[in-house]
Amino acid sequence: MSLTFPNFNAAKNKAKEVLEGNLIVEPPVVAQKLAESYELDVRYYIFKLEYKEVAGFIDVSKNTIAVNGEDSPARQNFTIAHELGHYLLGHDLDGTEYTCLFRDPTKQKNTPIEQEANCFAANLLVPTMMLQRYLDRFSFADDEQLSRIFGVSTDVIRFRRLYL
Repeated sequence: MSLTFPNFNAAKNKAKEVLEGNLIVEPPVVAQKLAESYELDVRYYIFKLEYKEVAGFIDVSKNTIAVNGEDSPARQNFTIAHELGHYLLGHDLDGTEYTCLFRDPTKQKNTPIEQEANCFAANLLVPTMMLQRYLDRFSFADDEQLSRIFGVSTDVIRFRRLYL
């Protein structure tokens, strides 16, 4: 089934449900542990030259998330969360809207399911409640400091600050 518009509320609610169901109340959220709790195997690969731009993908036939082993830990954490989002949001992973996640966001297709998976990942790794708590306590904290606390890139922190 093809989506016309992304359902950001569903993505946010699913991220909240996962956090609550796993009793996660403090950062960092380790996406690999969460994926494994849903019986997904996370594997790290050094991709061949023609696939160097791939950050990761999910193979549901093997219950496996493949992650680019050359990416930073923060990027890997986001990739796993993104692919977990596809899985938990029930996206048609054999359809034409699903593509592998690229390292360069400008190469990524901006389909509704990709937008939902990104929203899920951002809200899973940097939940509003946790980010607000840190901003309230440490108003002087910059994006770099927050990115280290939450285990994500500064881009994810900037995005989440925009949508608090």
